[in-house]
Amino acid sequence: MHNIVSVMVSADWHIGTTDPYRFRMELLRTVESVIKKKKGLDLFVVAGDTFDMKEYLSSDSVKVFFLIMIDLLNLTKEYKTEFRFIEGTRTHD
Repeated sequence: MHNIVSVMVSADWHIGTTDPYRFRMELLRTVESVIKKKKGLDLFVVAGDTFDMKEYLSSDSVKVFFLIMIDLLNLTKEYKTEFRFIEGTRTHD
């Protein structure tokens, strides 16, 4: 018998290259749409390259990042999905 695991990986957000508030809404809409379409998701992973230039972060970029994390934690909790954030390297947050 085989167990199939449903995983969604998101990376290369580069928060700061576009309107961070619009990005947040589009990301959350996409993640929730995938979860609903698949009738659940076992694991959601954020895999790095979160900010565009971490040396020059705007306060809006940082604020939106924290709002996204809170949103994703609530969304994955609501749909009983595991959530992981993978730490990046020195040059890839």
